[in-house]
Amino acid sequence: MPAELRIDAVGRIVFTRLFGVVTDDDFLSLTRFVVDSPEMRPGFSELCDLRDSTRVEISADALRRNLAMTEPLDRHPSRRSARIAVVAPDDAAFGVARMYESMRADSPVGVRAFRDVDDARDWLGLPRGDEDAPPSPGDSSRRVV
Repeated sequence: MPAELRIDAVGRIVFTRLFGVVTDDDFLSLTRFVVDSPEMRPGFSELCDLRDSTRVEISADALRRNLAMTEPLDRHPSRRSARIAVVAPDDAAFGVARMYESMRADSPVGVRAFRDVDDARDWLGLPRGDEDAPPSPGDSSRRVV
């Protein structure tokens, strides 16, 4: 699973876009990469885009392990304003996203699953339709394979 990752330090948001088959190992590697990234700060929100994934094979166990990895960030007071929007247009991916939303119900971080990217962008307070806009100053773009 290749993934595009862009951290916008100015806008305080992480954009991730996943491609192909997404497995537990891929998901946890990406989580670790984001958590360990020097640009990542606890109050950042995230737009996770699964529209280009062909299949999502993420287990409940991997979702729980993700929660354990992100728990130190979630405890930070600035994280209370953070949100995670997961765009998952197909039924299987949407089901995984809803499971993640449910697992994070007690977290200070708001999580919601969406089928439409513009609805996700609205919820995050982002302008519609500019997901392919060039990075702004303060952005760092990376490709994770």
